[in-house]
Amino acid sequence: MMPIYDFADKYGLSVTFHTGLPSYHLPYENDVEGSRVEYVANVAKKYPRVNFIVAHMGDPYYEESIDAMHGLPNMFTDFAGAFEPGTEVAADEEGTIAQWAHAIDKYPDTYTQILYGTDFCPPILLYEIDKYDYAIRKIFTEDKFEDIYWNNPLRAFPKAAAYITKEGK
Repeated sequence: MMPIYDFADKYGLSVTFHTGLPSYHLPYENDVEGSRVEYVANVAKKYPRVNFIVAHMGDPYYEESIDAMHGLPNMFTDFAGAFEPGTEVAADEEGTIAQWAHAIDKYPDTYTQILYGTDFCPPILLYEIDKYDYAIRKIFTEDKFEDIYWNNPLRAFPKAAAYITKEGK
């Protein structure tokens, strides 16, 4: 993987990792050991100019994931895909939001590393998106929304930021 990170470093690209459990609709052997955020954090330390996005906040290892990311401004995460119908998370939305809040509240600056929905993909149902907005409103104060929805993604994806302005031009 190091040649890929070298390439990303050379060209100012970001790297996204799927962390935690796979989609409920995909086969897996319940082994998430290889997709833990701590492994990505080790690489992020070696490549400080590459932004690493760890999708799903390492589901179900939320607190461990935030701990691993803390102090690494080139790491970002989201909680996209968590409310997938049929999952334990979807069955206990308030409990899951409380777990996210507990992990996030541990460090006051964690909001600077949270992205909105970077790993939404089929078969995620679009009507589930409202649940993520609800979670963000429950966890963060309104003054953090612009960072989560706008500023953090622009920092996480600098190549895209060069083409995007707040006015949509």
